[in-house]
Amino acid sequence: MKGKKLFHIYARVILAFFIAGIILILFSWFANIYGMDVRNLLSADGLRWLLRNSFKQVRLDFPFLSFLTLCMSCGVIYKSGWFSAILMTFMNKRQSLSYKQRWGLQLSSFVLIFYLLVLIVGLFSPNGELLGLTGNLENSPILEGFAIWFSFGICSVCFIYSWISGIMKHPYEVVHWMIYGVKKAAPLLVLLIIALFFIELCKYVF
Repeated sequence: MKGKKLFHIYARVILAFFIAGIILILFSWFANIYGMDVRNLLSADGLRWLLRNSFKQVRLDFPFLSFLTLCMSCGVIYKSGWFSAILMTFMNKRQSLSYKQRWGLQLSSFVLIFYLLVLIVGLFSPNGELLGLTGNLENSPILEGFAIWFSFGICSVCFIYSWISGIMKHPYEVVHWMIYGVKKAAPLLVLLIIALFFIELCKYVF
């Protein structure tokens, strides 16, 4: 039920951006006719820009593959039960977890700590393998590859937890969990692309 309500919210916002885009295009035409200092999207130059550059700018501004990678990892976090176990632990409901779940949570926590230590060593070691060429975080692999190292680490932790706790019956279930994350995030992805496209229209007109 909550999923349907959220979907309807996404749909309304997407439709609002779509209508706003049409209004903006018509406004740029009328405003240009009456001598206002705006660029006409329905002129020859405006149409050329619309066809050549609009989605190019959206593609540059929005890291599509990184977003999908993070969505897949979120699907694994949710479906593996690891996040729920973490919440129950912080809410002092650890005893509600089964023995396998507690054991899986402990082992996966050790793996997570070890993984974070490896990243920290890579950042603060004398060679600074994970730092940028200037020796700081700017343009460093740790920032540019955030989606990769975060997803790999968190999916490994969730895989271990779900395997030991017995939630995961077959390894290929991880693939279904990844697809679930992308499926749930699809409306948000559409909304982001439409919103970025509308912003590019505004930049060109004004």
